[in-house]
Amino acid sequence: MPIETFETLAFGDRVRSMTLRPERPEMFASALSAVFGADFQRGGGDVVGNGAIEVVPGPGGRALQCKDVNAVFTAPLAAPLKRVSFAYVYGGGNVNLAANGVARNEKSVGDLDGVQLGGARVKVEGPDGLRTGTLTLEGLIRPQFVFGHLVAGGQNLTIGAVDYDWG
Repeated sequence: MPIETFETLAFGDRVRSMTLRPERPEMFASALSAVFGADFQRGGGDVVGNGAIEVVPGPGGRALQCKDVNAVFTAPLAAPLKRVSFAYVYGGGNVNLAANGVARNEKSVGDLDGVQLGGARVKVEGPDGLRTGTLTLEGLIRPQFVFGHLVAGGQNLTIGAVDYDWG
């Protein structure tokens, strides 16, 4: 199972939501994944496109801090996955999660536990309440054209090492 640790990225690197620069999208890329920013839906349903993803210290070394933005993850080969998981630090506010063309907008990471996203089940495990932990999707996870395999973000959500499993 390949694990994306973001070690090739420098602390402080930033990617803004694509809506700010549709003519020249910004992205992070490595041998294991490509990540770009996408619009974020707040708790009241308002969609914002002015957020940014920043490389910060986090779970497992380097991490992606999402502030009012979604991180769109695409694994290499654009092949279906059977499992994807990531370490997280939840800093408050609502969170967005999407896979297989199904999107959820919830008040907290814990509200995603047990949710089905087009055949993939979400499992949330947190050692200290639900402030930190691991979010796992298991089942068939198909790439969704421009929206990759997984979309995850929040008002203040930090995403650490991402583990991809093609099975």
